[in-house]
Amino acid sequence: MGGWLSAGSLVACGLLLAYLSQSGTYHEGINWIDWMALPWLVAFVAGCWALIRARTIREEASMRPRSLRATGPMPRSLAAGGIYFAVVFGIGFALGTVRVLITGPRLGETAAVLLEVPVIVTASWFVAKWCVTRFAVPSGAVERLTMGFVAFCLTMLAELAMSILLFNHTVSEHFATYSHLPGLVGLMAQLLFALLPYAQGRVGDVRRGAESGHGGKTQASDFKR
Repeated sequence: MGGWLSAGSLVACGLLLAYLSQSGTYHEGINWIDWMALPWLVAFVAGCWALIRARTIREEASMRPRSLRATGPMPRSLAAGGIYFAVVFGIGFALGTVRVLITGPRLGETAAVLLEVPVIVTASWFVAKWCVTRFAVPSGAVERLTMGFVAFCLTMLAELAMSILLFNHTVSEHFATYSHLPGLVGLMAQLLFALLPYAQGRVGDVRRGAESGHGGKTQASDFKR
């Protein structure tokens, strides 16, 4: 149920972005797009939470003894995703302030965003690595993708809240920013930010495989001698 709810809401939000991109304009003030987008976002978050919670319950039920249930892989992924979001969002807020006040007026909005993206992605790589180590997140695809997905959802919700509360934008006005090049580049960077924990897991698996293969060859050569 949670999967269908999340998938349907994601498709609806994608269609909304496509509509805004094709129309090229949006109406000021609250309109029908806002009334449609908000339930979609709420349903998307609710569906994602239902998926994560269902998996967490299954893992907790299979763990013994009972005192260790809070230390399962999925709770660690959720906690790591929350901290990952908080640290990177703080870094992004500082870089965004520099972009708005300094680099944006001098270089232009698009150039300023392109200058900011490598910095925030590099910082995200090290923050993700620290979070994985700190919370002992397994290298499995589900655990790493869950960590990144939680961080991505929290980032999107935080940006939406800032857009509404600080800049007095409506939901449609906020989504309309993704139809322009700077907003699209920022969205792609956020998707990359969400995939970094998974990418680190795959890199770690490749390294461990290479090391084990090298160790096996060394033992074989020693045995022949």
